[in-house]
Amino acid sequence: MSNPVLEMTFDPNTIEHLGIQMYSSMPNALAELIANGYDAGASVVNVKLFDKDKKEIQVFDNGNGMNLDEINTKFLRIGRKKREEDGNTYNGRYYTGRKGLGKLALFGLGKNIEIITKKKDEDKAVKFTMNWDEIINTKNGPYRPKFEITEVNFEHGTLIKLTDLKRKSPFNLEDAVLGIAKLFHFSDNKFQIFISLNNSPFELISRDQKYTFSNKQFEWNIEDIVKEINDDYKYKNQLKGKIISTEKPMKASFRGITLYANGRLANSQGFFGMSEAGHTFTYLTGWIDADFLDNLDYDVISTDRQSLNWEFEETQALQLFIVKILRLIVKKWSEGRKLQKDKDLSDKVGINVRDWIDTVPGRLQKKMESFIESVEKEESLDNESFSTVVKQLYELLPPYTDYHFRNLNEEIKKVSKDKYIDEDYYEAIRLAVIQYINCISNKIRDKKLEVPKGERNIIQNSFGVRPDAIFKVASHLRKKDGSFFNQNTTDGLEEAQKTLSEGILSGYRHPLSHDLPKDIKEAGVITEQNCLDALSLLSLLFDRLEQAK
Repeated sequence: MSNPVLEMTFDPNTIEHLGIQMYSSMPNALAELIANGYDAGASVVNVKLFDKDKKEIQVFDNGNGMNLDEINTKFLRIGRKKREEDGNTYNGRYYTGRKGLGKLALFGLGKNIEIITKKKDEDKAVKFTMNWDEIINTKNGPYRPKFEITEVNFEHGTLIKLTDLKRKSPFNLEDAVLGIAKLFHFSDNKFQIFISLNNSPFELISRDQKYTFSNKQFEWNIEDIVKEINDDYKYKNQLKGKIISTEKPMKASFRGITLYANGRLANSQGFFGMSEAGHTFTYLTGWIDADFLDNLDYDVISTDRQSLNWEFEETQALQLFIVKILRLIVKKWSEGRKLQKDKDLSDKVGINVRDWIDTVPGRLQKKMESFIESVEKEESLDNESFSTVVKQLYELLPPYTDYHFRNLNEEIKKVSKDKYIDEDYYEAIRLAVIQYINCISNKIRDKKLEVPKGERNIIQNSFGVRPDAIFKVASHLRKKDGSFFNQNTTDGLEEAQKTLSEGILSGYRHPLSHDLPKDIKEAGVITEQNCLDALSLLSLLFDRLEQAK
């Protein structure tokens, strides 16, 4: 009895699961052929689509090509781990292939594959054909495609022709361009991909085509965003890319953030499990380059390159950090949209609407914003009519509405307005009190009298029921019929002028004068309402003073 051995075999049907089903999408399948050209050091890959006289796909790359031995030992070996045998790079490029299954993409497009390849610096090319029906019917032993040594009209590279295609519908060039553009993000400017349909002029497939929008609004560089995130994620400084927002929601096919590793798709566009800002995500797209994913000791990128394996510790940490990036982007997007909306509105009506709304009382702000938004959406209003409505509202509710509505005395407004706007409420009152005392003093001088020393003495000598009071604020008042008011009434008004003047001097000038105004402001000792009330009282006293006899 001979020595027993163990032997593993595989059924050709395995190729159907690994190739046909996994790469049934034309852009995904073509991407594998394009990537082969990139890994072979090509500077150009030309993709030709034909669907008139014949239905065929041709892909040519001017890479290093293959000789007969390399076809056998490398190309026809399913599952060959290129990086383990050849290293990670070729001609300064990091290999994009890892599993050795991409060649099966050919059978996802067509049953008949003709390959013509010429090794650089060799005289002849190798031409061979692989046929799906022949492969699937190979039950015993290896599959041996027919080949020949031939002449070609290119110096080196590989030409692949796919016929007997499964696709029956016409090719759409625009869809093909965008589909391929989504799958690559090479930074190597010495590598270009071109495509044509039915011998039309070649069109360059740019890595940025999928992010060209006529209504782009904002964009953020990933490198800048990660600097704002307080996180010790170890790969944060290796992430690069850009996130873009549009003015209006974009098509679903463009939404989402795509992950790339060494220029190739690693995870299709999405938002990494983050759903709390769903509305915002209809405006966002972009990419993140995470090359380190391709350099890990274990493979975390799925065979069809549509998703990462999120079960690994490394990928889970990446997902958590990307969510932090997106949350910061959503915040910046919301703030930016609001500022842009305010600017557009201000340009339309000629008023800085945001500054205006910020100055009206808080109880009115949301109502004003809601009103302006509802009027702006009114289709029957043109820009001029809308502008007129907003300007009328501006007149009804001017900036610093409460301050304006108090109808303060002009002398009060002259000295207090700037401090009120600066929210230095104590200083606004203090200056108004000083102005009041100065006005009393000036009126005394106008009478050719000596001004008493001390602010309190000025008030006590100027007002009240005492016979020698310098001013009378009520004795000249008359009823509607011309008769005098009751003496008790006028005495009460005279005494009130003195008492209120002394009170406001005591309450808002002398007691607080021992502390720095800066400290009083920062502590909020005097609120906005306190300030408005005090200024209104001072306005009353000013008005009486101006009418005094």
